[in-house]
Amino acid sequence: MTYSLIDNATITGVQRIIGEVKTRSRDSVDTDIIALENLIQSILFYDKIVALDNYIPKHREQRIKDFPYIEFIDPTVYNLHDIETKAYEESSKLNPEIRGGEFVNENFREFFNILKTHIMSYLGY
Repeated sequence: MTYSLIDNATITGVQRIIGEVKTRSRDSVDTDIIALENLIQSILFYDKIVALDNYIPKHREQRIKDFPYIEFIDPTVYNLHDIETKAYEESSKLNPEIRGGEFVNENFREFFNILKTHIMSYLGY
C-alpha cells in the first residue's frame, strides 16, 4: 500500500484556493495552486492519504469533516514529537550559504540542481 503524507499547510492552501479560507494576501495563489495539484496527485496516485492531526484545536473537527478521505493520525502514536525534535536539531546544523550566486556547499548546490527549482534560475543555473 502506498501512502501520501499531506501537511496542514497544503490542506490550508487547498481551502484557500476553493474559497473556504480567507486570505489577506494574493501572494499565496501560486503556492495554493501547487497545494491543490499535490492533493489531486495524492488522490489519483496513492492508496491512502495521511496527515498529522495537529492542526489548530478550534478548527480540528471541521478540517477532519471537510477532508473525509484523509486519515488524520495522532502524532503521539508514532512518537513523532521526538522525531520532530531530532529533525530540528539536525536541520539547525545546516547553514546554506550563497556567494556570487552559487551555493558554497556542494551538497546544497547538487540538491537544488536535482530538484530543478526556480531558485536555481535565480542563482545562475
